[in-house]
This record gives sequence, structure tokens and C-alpha cells, in this order.
Amino acid sequence: MFGICNLSIVPIRKNGDNKSEMISQLLYRDIYEVIKKKRMAFNIVVFDNYQGWIEKNQFIEIKSDQLFKEL
Repeated sequence: MFGICNLSIVPIRKNGDNKSEMISQLLYRDIYEVIKKKRMAFNIVVFDNYQGWIEKNQFIEIKSDQLFKEL
């Protein structure tokens, strides 16, 4: 499953909770792949193989047939 960032900045956190250390950020229109889901967070990997967690409410799915249109 893939997602797209629809906000200016979305923090990527080390662990799956919002109190965890921010290790990177998604920027508007960044595309990422969801690797694992928790109750309130998604483990993602970004195009440069950077991996971390975003909050579930910041996830916007993008269908695979739309993926290349967005790039």
C-alpha cells in the first residue's frame, strides 16, 4: 500500500507513538510505502529507503495506478 503526503510537513518518528523522537519529515507530495500498521501509526519507507512511523490520521492512500502520475 502506498501513501502521499498532503500536508506541508508530516513528522516521521522513530517509534509508533507521537511522543517518540522525530527522525525525519515528509514534505508535500512525498510518496511512501506502508510496511506495517499499528493501531494508531503506520511504519513507512520513503523513496530513499528511510524508514519510520507516521500517525494514522496523517495517512492518505494513493492507488498504484495513480502512483506514476504523481511522480
